[in-house]
Amino acid sequence: GAGASDTAASTTTVPATALAVRLERQPCYGRCPEYTVEVFFDGRVRYVGNKNVQVLGEQSANISVADVSALLKLFADAGFATADSAYVEGSPRCGRYFTDGPHAVIGAHMGNTFKSVHIDAGCSERPQYFSTLAAQVDSVTRAHLWVNGETNK
Repeated sequence: GAGASDTAASTTTVPATALAVRLERQPCYGRCPEYTVEVFFDGRVRYVGNKNVQVLGEQSANISVADVSALLKLFADAGFATADSAYVEGSPRCGRYFTDGPHAVIGAHMGNTFKSVHIDAGCSERPQYFSTLAAQVDSVTRAHLWVNGETNK
């Protein structure tokens, strides 16, 4: 918008239709919800329910562009840009490993690139902010409406 300052002398602007944040909750040994929620810069939200969720298939919604910006700021403030690409069994910073932890892939547009990180909750030394970021993505997109079938109308 008018008066917006350029950061890091960036000459490229991200299209409003570009992916800003993505959360994919993957299978576990139990009945973990399996779904993907994507947030685009223009505020569009795309949900795809795969298994162990109330709403299967694709759904869409919208959030404010300000909510998208706030979400990206949370990722930036957490240090997401410097995270390893994976915290899974056998990776250098997994720590002690416990089986049956849910897996997730979380990603965000950082600078001029989209960064994704694969997280296994069984890794004892994974940064705890991943859980917070995933919960924020779920909260801002109101994914619980599809995952749990909650209706607040």
